[in-house]
Amino acid sequence: METINADKVKLKSIIGRYHIETKEPCGISSCRTPHSKGYLVVCEGGVETNIGNKCGQRIFGVEFKELETTFKKDTNAQRFRENIDKKQNEITKRVIEEISKLRDGEGKAEYLYERVNSYLTRLFDEKISSALIQRAKRKDPFLYEEILLTSKEREVAQELGGNTSTKREMVGVIQGLSAVAEYKTMRRYVLHDLGQDLEAFKSLKSELLSYEELRKWNRWASQFEKKINETKRIMSECNRFLGRSNIDFVRENKVLL
Repeated sequence: METINADKVKLKSIIGRYHIETKEPCGISSCRTPHSKGYLVVCEGGVETNIGNKCGQRIFGVEFKELETTFKKDTNAQRFRENIDKKQNEITKRVIEEISKLRDGEGKAEYLYERVNSYLTRLFDEKISSALIQRAKRKDPFLYEEILLTSKEREVAQELGGNTSTKREMVGVIQGLSAVAEYKTMRRYVLHDLGQDLEAFKSLKSELLSYEELRKWNRWASQFEKKINETKRIMSECNRFLGRSNIDFVRENKVLL
């Protein structure tokens, strides 16, 4: 690498980044501090050299910062394109069929959404629905009741300085309570994220996308498999919540909600 005089050259572009075990002297003649990480730059006239991370900003100021921003943006854009192209190749007919099976038919996401929604909006009274929603937000599925202590228990409690009249005893657990908070997310996933968005993603040409579009679809591609698994998990919770014994348990213990 050549040494450059910062007062006599103008930076043209950053062409790479380095991070090595051994330290190499900075390519700026007024610095020459050994660095283990920094950037490879091209100056006007074609001269290439290495500049330490902090040296570039300290010596070249705004000029270097703008080039650094451009380099990072270009690097990210390339990484986004590669990820989008990779995910497009991974979305096979089998994957699309798997998503379709999650969405349509009895016991599937749309059906489960309608069932949970019907309980919360019609089949349960407003007090039960409101209490379930609040419990789901708190992630608190356990129901307790206060029961009177026996005379012997009161004596023990009195000696220990505790409550001498009642004790708290668990009655049971609301199964699949998280479905109350997540069933709308499940529907959004299968209709939009894994539905409309999937169709749009399949036809993308990454080389034609703007940086903001690349960033958006890279995020979508990175979350695609997670959302499939999340949909399956929420469906399982919906089934647990909708079990006949669980619905009966909620109704029988509504005063404890």
